[in-house]
Amino acid sequence: FIRETGDIKTDYDKKYDPSFYNNRFTVVSNIDVDVFKFMRAFANSNVVINRVNVPRVGDDGNGSTAQLFNKMYTTPAYVDNGLTETGAVKTYEGYSRPLYGDINLNGLNTSTVTTLNTNIGIDLDLDFLTKGLSFKTVFGYSAAFNGVRAGSADYERAVLNEATGEYERYGTNVVAPLTFTKATFAIYNLNYQAMFNYQRYFGDHMVQAFANYMAEDYRGEWASREWILPTNRIQVGGEVKYGFKDRYFVQFDFTHAGSEMMRKGNQFHFSPTFGASWVTSNEEWFKNDILTYLKFRGSFGRLKYDSLGTKPSRYLYADAIYEMGGGVNALFDGFTILSYLRGNPAIGWEEAKQQNYGVDFGFWDKFHVSVDYWRTKQSGIVMANERTPMVGGIVSGNDIGSLALFNYSSYENIGKMENQGVDITAEYATVLPCGLEIVARGTFGWNKNKVIDGGDISYEDAGYAYPYRRTGYPVGQQFGYIVDRTNGSNGYYNSQDEIEHSGLSFAGIQPRPGDFRYKDLNNDGVIDEGDMAPLKGTKALPAINYGVSVSLAWKGFDLYLEGYGEGGRSACMYGSLGVSENIGDGVYMPIHKNAWTAERYANGERIDYPALTSSSSYSSRANDFYVSKLDFLRLRNATIGYTLPYNLTKNLGMSKVRFYVNGTNLLTWDNMKFNGMDPETSSASGVPSLDNFVMRTVNFGLNINF
Repeated sequence: FIRETGDIKTDYDKKYDPSFYNNRFTVVSNIDVDVFKFMRAFANSNVVINRVNVPRVGDDGNGSTAQLFNKMYTTPAYVDNGLTETGAVKTYEGYSRPLYGDINLNGLNTSTVTTLNTNIGIDLDLDFLTKGLSFKTVFGYSAAFNGVRAGSADYERAVLNEATGEYERYGTNVVAPLTFTKATFAIYNLNYQAMFNYQRYFGDHMVQAFANYMAEDYRGEWASREWILPTNRIQVGGEVKYGFKDRYFVQFDFTHAGSEMMRKGNQFHFSPTFGASWVTSNEEWFKNDILTYLKFRGSFGRLKYDSLGTKPSRYLYADAIYEMGGGVNALFDGFTILSYLRGNPAIGWEEAKQQNYGVDFGFWDKFHVSVDYWRTKQSGIVMANERTPMVGGIVSGNDIGSLALFNYSSYENIGKMENQGVDITAEYATVLPCGLEIVARGTFGWNKNKVIDGGDISYEDAGYAYPYRRTGYPVGQQFGYIVDRTNGSNGYYNSQDEIEHSGLSFAGIQPRPGDFRYKDLNNDGVIDEGDMAPLKGTKALPAINYGVSVSLAWKGFDLYLEGYGEGGRSACMYGSLGVSENIGDGVYMPIHKNAWTAERYANGERIDYPALTSSSSYSSRANDFYVSKLDFLRLRNATIGYTLPYNLTKNLGMSKVRFYVNGTNLLTWDNMKFNGMDPETSSASGVPSLDNFVMRTVNFGLNINF
């Protein structure tokens, strides 16, 4: 049983408990039975009951802590906490949802999720048929049921009349009793697998074979629309491996799989892979006291897969018409159409041609290094084709009569992409004469990807400086304007006269003195979308990731340290809390203290930010000023422990007693341009937000084994 509480203080007024807590009860059962000498049966199950309670925060009442953090970064950041004599929550005009009231008096949401995971099966030793043959079959079942109880309440607000010094009612909200609504969701998954294994040596020859059959049935109500229908997959796979004198190895693997998400005729695919390796250190002529292990290996595969679970429809081969109800139209039998997705009967599997070349080293039987270079060419990636002509009857949006009708062009297997990278793993293990045990491990990865064909339209005829937005760039490439600092400019328009004599016109919001000066990259005299350029380093994945862990043990003491880092990625943070000052009704950070003003410019003072604004401005567009590097190194885990001597614990009927202190996310080193953000979690979407934080935790523990 685990109980976790939150980091937000709440008041319990005996009407209901709005506090953050998570109660989790887990039961695990593993049963193994030797039915016969050649047969083992097993049944494993895991049941988890998880109850989560959160206050009903905000207008939508979803109770997310992200909304609480947003409120903390919203002006006013602090409201006089508490209630008036009449029980109204104190607030300010324009601040209709004070933190105190939203946390304690707005209601609560409670969800109870019951999850069951179980599998049963048998293991058969078939040596009596032929030596080295075995069979295993497993039936797995998992289900989750989520019952949500949403309790809604309301409270009265009051603001201070500074003239009278008295609090007066604010708004029309009144105290409302707690009312509940309920909802339930359920999902389940059935999975069956059967597999044969064979491994045997014939003198210098080794033969290994594997065959597998898998069938899966998934159904769920947590997803929307067609995901309520069953998802079925079947797969047959196999592997054959041959080795000679433990030196030369060749291997062939294959998968023949099918999915009902494809049209008949396209439902199945065949994916083969080939591999070979040479353990050079096993050669008779190889004698080296330093390099004790050496292996070369390589593999090639042509793999097919689907990514339909991330698309608007699970059945992209068929037209999909979604209704939202409420409208009256005879053509659609009284339903209002929400969206229409045109099907593509030719939709098929995506394909990846993969190569991998590696070498493994071993030194003194203590230090091991593996180096891999891999390369992948993906084709047939499923994506919407922006190049579909309008004469085909599909446009980005329509409004037909009383219908809210949105048309989307069909998806096609048109995308192409290249990926390549290098992965290095190193591990060292030894015991020093003093008894100190050391295990150290390090990993390093470098990768690079490029979209060869992103299905996007070329805007070359429209005069764009960079006519493509996906093709030719890394996945997640961001675009924006380039601040013009040429010819001695400080990057800002410093007067209205500069704007009027710039020789430029401006699309959309017009610049003011103190706004950025952007480059006219296509030389057409107009600053518009045609001047947007790829922002350096912005992409979805870091180019470098690395990690290191060290484990030490000596005379009952143990120490474990784990670090992780990323590099080679940036993000454009415009429109983020803590960066753009107009977000959240005005959040002012240290960088805003040196914002442009006419006086600061005239005095030659330092300027780090454009002129401040309470609304969107010419400077609040995506541009290279807002680009920040996201390189970081984080101490993810640090644990120190002590295990009592066995001679002491055995007299107490215990086999082991260990005390420990553990900390996570204790330290982070980064080079971010803007303070107050986490470089790891905040950048996943490409536009970081202060909704995401990494918490530092410290745990004290005691482990007792009997």
